[in-house]
Amino acid sequence: MEAVQLEWERVRIKFINDTRTIMGMAVRMGKSYPGNSGGWVVGHVAALDWERLKMKPGFGPKKLREIVELFTQAATRLPPGK
Repeated sequence: MEAVQLEWERVRIKFINDTRTIMGMAVRMGKSYPGNSGGWVVGHVAALDWERLKMKPGFGPKKLREIVELFTQAATRLPPGK
């Protein structure tokens, strides 16, 4: 999980002002998104440091990895907020 944490802290900064939903970002990329997270605003999630992200209800290791992977893929494919 240490690698996931480091990647989160690296990638989340790119999305702080992103107004899309997690679902909107994922659908546009043709990717799936973690259950119960589709309606969350990307920028609101990106504003959470690792410790606060881990405290989100229902966020175990699998969901944390999925969110970080989604953000990482989005950072390489789409300009934030687009």
